Amino acid sequence: MTQSLSHRTKVAIVVEWVNVIATMLLLATIVLSFNYQRYCLYLYAASLLVDLVVNRRFHRPRLSWQNAVFVAMILYYLCIWIWHIFEDSTIVTFRREAENRIPFIVFGILGLVANVNPRLTIRHVMYSIMIPSLIIGIVVTIATLQYISATDGSLTFSVYQEVFAHIRVYQFASSHMVFNICLNVSVVLAVYVFCRSNNRYERIIIAACVAIAYFFLLTSEGRTGFLTSLLLIMYGVGYWMYRNHRRLLIPTIVAVLLLGGVGLTLHPRISKAVQLYESGAATQLNPRSGIWKYSISIGKERPIWGYGISDGRKYFTENVERNEKMSEYVQSYVNDTDFFTSIYAIHPHNVWLGAWLEFGIIGVILITLIFVLPIIFTTYTKRLYLIPLLGIIAMQSMFESLGPTSIPPILFAWLIYFVLLTPQITDRKETLSTDTL
Repeated sequence: MTQSLSHRTKVAIVVEWVNVIATMLLLATIVLSFNYQRYCLYLYAASLLVDLVVNRRFHRPRLSWQNAVFVAMILYYLCIWIWHIFEDSTIVTFRREAENRIPFIVFGILGLVANVNPRLTIRHVMYSIMIPSLIIGIVVTIATLQYISATDGSLTFSVYQEVFAHIRVYQFASSHMVFNICLNVSVVLAVYVFCRSNNRYERIIIAACVAIAYFFLLTSEGRTGFLTSLLLIMYGVGYWMYRNHRRLLIPTIVAVLLLGGVGLTLHPRISKAVQLYESGAATQLNPRSGIWKYSISIGKERPIWGYGISDGRKYFTENVERNEKMSEYVQSYVNDTDFFTSIYAIHPHNVWLGAWLEFGIIGVILITLIFVLPIIFTTYTKRLYLIPLLGIIAMQSMFESLGPTSIPPILFAWLIYFVLLTPQITDRKETLSTDTL
């Protein structure tokens, strides 16, 4: 009996660690294209199912306000199929959109009826996301400098950004949106690990990694990732000053804002966007303003119920395409996006506008609840880190729609599930090491 129990325990431990490794592999490939993620996703799903069964992590759903976020995630996914019953069309990209949002129902259900693997720590998650992102950044930077040197080009900021972006996409199929999201998320998690690490050498390594990550964030062609990284600095510095030197809080925030303003003026794409906006030609650089205008005008026609994923995307794209100013953008977008085969790949470039077109005000409420409820109905320490983590996703959501190359739904849904349920983040706020934050 004792030998049998010991053997069962060993099997359970092996299963737990296999799931940890599979999770780390999946998180490590988030920064890459889905072709790299696919097999890691299969491995993660299989290891997760085995871990849930072998280690008996299932439990009855509990009535709590925290579980409301998981209910909202489930309903957000189910809206796809409920609304589809009443749609008149099924466009080519419907299946892809439905598949992209599967993580919401998967982790929504798991959040209600299962516990997370306690062996998976924040340290595992942080290193899994940060190290691949930094390696890609370093490799691409070296290749960028070699290319500029070989072509006898001048090493200006704008040239560096342009070459860096092309090489990164060509070699790793990594968009600047996902690249910057992974870097920003890993920075937040790195702060958590740094504050709780007793190993001096690990702290030095983490500090160096954060510094390198910020080099890529502050030199990235991605404007949203750049702005988000500045806001993270403000959030961290502001919190530390609030806890330790409240009298200097306002002057510090003003100083950070001034430095951030200087950084904005030095960013080539942001400074160019300001110039074009002042000249009334902002759509030459970025047609989002026109896209948002069409999204709002179309949404007003059916503000309560929306159109559904298929009809909404079809109606939206066809209206955008008929406009002379937007037709050139539509064609260039489709030509540059080889993993789509339809013009209906065009999207509103805003998660809330997209939800409004698809499911009306109900969709807007549900996606807002997914962002807000985890922050409200959780503990102090978890809230402290959920605010920047979900803030990173929210910032990108203002300018992009959900998708593996813009805002990975699996990272979004998994972070909520893991951070809310992990026992690794203590509930006692006095254990937070503010002295080393």
